[in-house]
Amino acid sequence: MARKLTCKNCGATSSPEDAGTNWNPLGRRYGKMLYECDCGYGLFAGLFLTSIATPQEVQDQRRAMQDAGIDPSKDLSTGDREKILKEAPPGDTDFEVGDRVTHPLYGLGTVTSVEEEAGNRLVAVLFDEGWGSVALRLNVPDAKLRKT
Repeated sequence: MARKLTCKNCGATSSPEDAGTNWNPLGRRYGKMLYECDCGYGLFAGLFLTSIATPQEVQDQRRAMQDAGIDPSKDLSTGDREKILKEAPPGDTDFEVGDRVTHPLYGLGTVTSVEEEAGNRLVAVLFDEGWGSVALRLNVPDAKLRKT
């Protein structure tokens, strides 16, 4: 069971993994995970302790992510991701290198390789936008990839 976090500014409580959570994960800072609350404040969540993050610290982290080419508004909770993938229609199964594809989470991309490994068909996709140039290897039957 995922632990619930309570914002020390506005009092909102939920788990960062819940769908529709008030927490937006902003990566690691000072060795702890930083979550931004909808109210603009944040929490540094460590293994045993949490501490408040000021709006300035949250903005500094957002700026650092943007400077690295990462869109902080695109980071979904685990529950949101699972819901999107569960509701997405089944994907295609026949891919060739160079095919343009779309994925419900990552958007548009290009197939860069197709391989057979231990009886599974794997495709590597280089996605275009939103996530930067992200390359993923996906198991074809479960990938939810559709040709465009």
